[in-house]
Amino acid sequence: MIDFAFAILFILFLGFGIMLGMNLGEGWAQGCVTRRDYLIANLKIYGIGVVGIAVCMALTVYVVTGIPFGIIVGGMAGCKMGFGESVGPWKFIDKTFRVNKDHLRRSKNGNAEAVRRARKEGIPEPAHERRRLRDPRQKKKPKGKN
Repeated sequence: MIDFAFAILFILFLGFGIMLGMNLGEGWAQGCVTRRDYLIANLKIYGIGVVGIAVCMALTVYVVTGIPFGIIVGGMAGCKMGFGESVGPWKFIDKTFRVNKDHLRRSKNGNAEAVRRARKEGIPEPAHERRRLRDPRQKKKPKGKN
């Protein structure tokens, strides 16, 4: 019975850590301009997670290790989503599963760094990057008919 309770608490702490990591990673990635900045933000998240796991293990509070594990997992995903571009292994995943097409488009565009710099500084994005995407639920109008 205690093992079941341990598993349930671990999963709850893991969920809390994922939410915390998502917010942390997304916030740090908003300030990233270059891929190097993105890598440094990821390394910070890994460092926080590893130190958190080490502290939990040293204090023998094993059930709480779900929080640092969740911070690592959620932080990786939050960093990617906040960065707004498919980078590294995420590019393969986005192409394979056909998700985050906007991120793939930005990674192919040579102007992605200028867009991130504008977002960080709070100035308008370059014009050709701000195009409005069509709502997929809208029906296309047939050509030639009014």
